[in-house]
Amino acid sequence: MEQLGPSDKPYKRMLLWDKRFQSRQKQAYGSEDVRHTTASDSEDPIESFLTYKLDRLDPPQYTYRALLDFLNRARLVDLTTNIPPTERNILVDDRRDLTDTLSTRNWDKYVSYPPEGESRSLNLLNERELYVKLCEKRAENGAERRTIFITNMTPSCALALVATASILQTNIVRDFLRRYISYRSFWGVTAPFGFGMEFHLSYFALRKGNPRACDPRGMRRRICRSLLFAPKYPLLSDDECIHEVQTSFLVTGVDEWFWTAYCCTETYFGETKDTAQGYFTAGLDPSSGGASLLKYPVWNPREYFLGVLRRRIKQAMKEWSSVVFTVEKRLAIHDEYVFGETLSSILYTEDDDFSSTKEFSWTTQVLWMLHNSLTQTIESWESFESIHRRYFDVREQSLQAPWETYLVSIDKDVTELKLLRRALQQKIEMFDNIRRSFQSATALGEARIVTTQGKSITMLTMVTIVYLPLSLVTTAFSMTVLPKGASLKHYFILLSTFTTATLSVVFSLNKLRTMWEKRKARRTVASQNVKIYEA
Repeated sequence: MEQLGPSDKPYKRMLLWDKRFQSRQKQAYGSEDVRHTTASDSEDPIESFLTYKLDRLDPPQYTYRALLDFLNRARLVDLTTNIPPTERNILVDDRRDLTDTLSTRNWDKYVSYPPEGESRSLNLLNERELYVKLCEKRAENGAERRTIFITNMTPSCALALVATASILQTNIVRDFLRRYISYRSFWGVTAPFGFGMEFHLSYFALRKGNPRACDPRGMRRRICRSLLFAPKYPLLSDDECIHEVQTSFLVTGVDEWFWTAYCCTETYFGETKDTAQGYFTAGLDPSSGGASLLKYPVWNPREYFLGVLRRRIKQAMKEWSSVVFTVEKRLAIHDEYVFGETLSSILYTEDDDFSSTKEFSWTTQVLWMLHNSLTQTIESWESFESIHRRYFDVREQSLQAPWETYLVSIDKDVTELKLLRRALQQKIEMFDNIRRSFQSATALGEARIVTTQGKSITMLTMVTIVYLPLSLVTTAFSMTVLPKGASLKHYFILLSTFTTATLSVVFSLNKLRTMWEKRKARRTVASQNVKIYEA
């Protein structure tokens, strides 16, 4: 890839779009039909996929471990035999540009009236049908521009992609699947042999429905009322859950004619129109969320990437807004406690089990989780923008105007995400302060209990001291060894003497201890002075 010189400081170390991608690279088209694995039954396609041209510096035992565990849940035999039909949640769109004889394109004609293309093939497929489709040679079926839209990717679907990946796409698809499985935000541009642009959006979606419903794949988690609540005032209703959601998108190819797009979305968490079946029926482009018609496709890979990114970041922003606004609404009761002592006493009371402290601590942890996920998305975009923004520079005026519109829209939505993150930060600070106040109040209460217990022990000690002489004298007079002349008069005289002596010793202990410590200190100082004098 080209890089700017050292004189261009604002864009130093930025990747630029290679000019060779603007002309056909027909010599590389045949490599798209060469698989990383052979047709031998003895060769494991998963192992071949995960080890193909693996970096020697990668840890051997932990590289792609999560992806390996996910793929091992599927069997290749299920994709090659007639298994019972499954849900068709995959939409594959193949076509080729009519300008097959041209080496370059005039993009001005593609902006207003993009051609439909030839060798068109639009198919709604399940996992096995996807595997059969991807086994076909693209050089023969004319699938130069290919888009694959997948909802709720299953292990079998991932295995179909893995087993049919070409030698040019294996490395980039491997990293793409790893990032999708790991639920992490990432935006980047890679170019091992051709070009690759990808983004991974991780966010949370708030939905009503069955709180026991979960991701059947076991990949994503959810938060329900049983886990997240405020003291006496629930943050979520009984039928509300906050679900983890990931949207991943990749465009990779060898030039502006021959490229493939992968889009993975998730709809397991509730009712949505973002499904392959819905887009197929309506004739809309699925990756961009229906922003364009399938009849008029976007032929430029960079434009397609920006268009999908603009739509998907807006989708994530709206989902985040729903979550954050709901959190603010449910926690607004805590902003009002300063206006009345009654409300304050209801909200901020603690029991012997420290229930309020535990609840506030848990709420703070969940708010931090939402905050950190939002921060990952924002920082990923900021890093992508600072390093790869010039990757989308274009000289054609017909392309520059819409592309700038896409980038401005993305910046606007990211700004909204920053404001939502700030709102979460304020809630975190408020709850953290309340939690610390509970801890301080609890510690103060425990200190008061200890002080009260100390006073009780002091009173018990005084009572014991008073009864000690009485018990001693009474025991003595009950002995048979006493003289026969001992009378009650002698009993009281002896009792008074012992009592006076005991009380004198008890009340003089502190004074005697102080005198002893002072005397010991004087002796220590005198000894040190003698040593200094002798030295």
